[in-house]
Amino acid sequence: MWVAVFFLMAVFLMGGGARADIQSLIILRPLAAICMGIAVWGLRREQIAAVRAPLLLAAMVPLIMILQLVPLPPAIWTELPGRELYALAAPLAGIEQPWRPISLVPFRTWNSLFAWLIPITTILLIARLGREQRLALLPVLIGLGLMSGVLGLAQAIGPRDGPLYLYEITNNGSAVGLFANRNHQAALLACLFPMLAVYASIDHPSAERMRLKFALCASVALFILPLLLVTGSRAGLVLGVIGLLAGALLYRHPRRHQPKAWASRQFRLQYVIGGAAVLGLGGVTALLSRAEAIDRLLMKDETEELRLQLLQPIWEIIGTYFPFGAGLGTFPDVYKVHEPFELLSVAYVNHAHNDLLEFVLEGGLAAVVVLLIGIVAWVIGVTRLRSGEAEVGRSILLGRLGAAIILILGIASIVDYPLRVPSLSAVFIIAMIWMAFAARPSISREVRDDAAGHISRAIHD
Repeated sequence: MWVAVFFLMAVFLMGGGARADIQSLIILRPLAAICMGIAVWGLRREQIAAVRAPLLLAAMVPLIMILQLVPLPPAIWTELPGRELYALAAPLAGIEQPWRPISLVPFRTWNSLFAWLIPITTILLIARLGREQRLALLPVLIGLGLMSGVLGLAQAIGPRDGPLYLYEITNNGSAVGLFANRNHQAALLACLFPMLAVYASIDHPSAERMRLKFALCASVALFILPLLLVTGSRAGLVLGVIGLLAGALLYRHPRRHQPKAWASRQFRLQYVIGGAAVLGLGGVTALLSRAEAIDRLLMKDETEELRLQLLQPIWEIIGTYFPFGAGLGTFPDVYKVHEPFELLSVAYVNHAHNDLLEFVLEGGLAAVVVLLIGIVAWVIGVTRLRSGEAEVGRSILLGRLGAAIILILGIASIVDYPLRVPSLSAVFIIAMIWMAFAARPSISREVRDDAAGHISRAIHD
């Protein structure tokens, strides 16, 4: 458990960007390899079986990369779709056609392969945890998200090029928190709403602790609302609304405590005043923060117009390299070859800002298969987690939370690339594992397990 928590903290502190040249990756990736070795040491067969579905799904992507890195003979490589222009390089240089892999930029595909150390390590570490420890990851993620939010608030209030920004290439002047991109910060903050709702729903024998936990979760949720505004992310506002709706649907009143205990006027008045104070403080802070971060929500955004203009050429590029793809991670270089003349500028396009299309462009038919399997698995998981019963166990709540997080990050991937960021990919993997474990026991068995857990904690207290 301590290794898992340490690894998550390291990922959030050093893995907040999607670029391949971030210097902290020199530390993070070897650290991930070491933690993977620790996770594998002593890993039992039944633990692997428990995370078999997420592990197989996550392993499909590096398998595609490995196949794309295998050198092919010239007779085969030159017949692949979209290779005609590149095949001219050898005769122009006066050399024979060399053996080349499917990936048009192999070093970028190698980088993408190494990047998968973080998701695979996350799966293996959590496979070693018990049920209570998997539940304990929830407050850890909430704490990391809140830390990123507070840091983002300080960035927005402070100087534009202040020392609080962790990455050289970032959205200066915006509240990016532990990330390099404002949209990724907003996606994490949106995921906090359902996390807080589920954490407040988890029962505890002590009524006083339940009240305190509910008050803390409500206060943090109110504090996050203005933080989303400060990020200046339009997509973040949409994700925030989805997160709030998911939180409202996921919250369940703790069954152990009678409603009358929560109906006290004095109790409600205290938290209404406290919540209003937190919301007011956050609103004032947002208004006093750097104006451009808020004005951006109302201004015409040329970047978003460019993203819409990119859709047509990206579709054409997909058709050029389908069904084998151009190689995972190769989009920045491949797009330069096909970039329309009317879209040329002094800036360069680093991503398609639609990760689903970019994944298909890079991975071809194999990427389409992985996406379809993932979507079908999510739909099946959500169907199994649906229940009309009033009382459900904690694993079921975590499973539903996982489904909500996957939905939020999946929608974010339509306009951005959150899953290419190590920290958000780790959150996504944890959500997958929560869903996988929730589908294993029946609801009735889960309720019995929860009752046994309450008894043991009460004896301990």
